[in-house]
Amino acid sequence: MRVAAVDTHPENNLLVSISSDGKVVLSTSLASGKIVGQLQADDDLETVAFPEDPQLGYFALGSLKGEVGIWDIGRQMLRHQCTKADDESIIGVTKMIWVKGHLVTGCLDGSIRVYEGRSGDKCLTLTGHRSEVLDLCYNATENIILTTSDDGTARIFKYELNKDRV
Repeated sequence: MRVAAVDTHPENNLLVSISSDGKVVLSTSLASGKIVGQLQADDDLETVAFPEDPQLGYFALGSLKGEVGIWDIGRQMLRHQCTKADDESIIGVTKMIWVKGHLVTGCLDGSIRVYEGRSGDKCLTLTGHRSEVLDLCYNATENIILTTSDDGTARIFKYELNKDRV
């Protein structure tokens, strides 16, 4: 087992850590560190992210097996399974961020997949890399998603929102 990733709630009152064996630990602020919940998820967890809006009561987990799930904090249970078992295009997830209520994931195949946060539905796939996505970030001023990949390239994607999809 190894700790794979951590993230903090936007109000800094909650911390979530994940390990490669699927253990998820929710704890209070760094000052006290009191454990408030433990969950068991898919093995090979790689990334975790809270939404940027502190009013949203969930966080997302991604695994190297391609599982992407949105978890309810209050009920401490799976809210949405974004990837489906019969989905032939399940690809391992290396990085995740939340952008305007959407979960943006970087994948092992070099793609960027975007899921609607409230429903878990996939609404967009961006392509351009030939190898795994190593990192991604969002620039709100320019409204772009920046990515880097193991193929030695960086990509810039314009992030356009309308009411139906990104």
